[in-house]
Amino acid sequence: MADYSGAVATIIGASIAAGIAFLGLVVSKEQKTSEFRQAWIDALRDDLATYLSRINSTYDAAQAGFKNRSELWKAVREDMTKMTDASSRVRLRLNSGEKPSAAIIETIKRIDELFHPETNPEKPQQIDDLQIRLVSQGRIVLKEEWERVKRGERVYVLAKWTSLVVVVLTTSALICMAIPAIRAKLGSFH
Repeated sequence: MADYSGAVATIIGASIAAGIAFLGLVVSKEQKTSEFRQAWIDALRDDLATYLSRINSTYDAAQAGFKNRSELWKAVREDMTKMTDASSRVRLRLNSGEKPSAAIIETIKRIDELFHPETNPEKPQQIDDLQIRLVSQGRIVLKEEWERVKRGERVYVLAKWTSLVVVVLTTSALICMAIPAIRAKLGSFH
């Protein structure tokens, strides 16, 4: 009868090496995805902060009592431009198909409408209320994304648990295979 134990050991060793290499690739890719997601979180937080601060600057300047719209525009142009830039970046980052993101987009739309030249509602309270809402909505989205980063990407989590199961099963199988050989060795000592 032929002894295939060397060939089996080689195949098992190669399979383990391939599994480790695959796991390394998955972990590396998913780590990079998490880094990108963290950068996205940081950029969203920065853009929301810029947007909110420029709202206040623009509104405060508008209340300063300029003689005409031209002087007012000169005073608020930079703030309005940065406010528009920030709101555009926020809108582009968010997925309007996700409820929390759609809520942020809607709140930004409502705030932007308050700064339209023909609009002059009770701005202070409306702006304050909408800013509070935007901060609250932003926290929800940022927290959800942070939880996703902490938990890991789905593929990473699946690979992690699969590798744990494979390690446990492989170790169990090796122990079960080794027990008869150990018993035989111990029996030869008697």
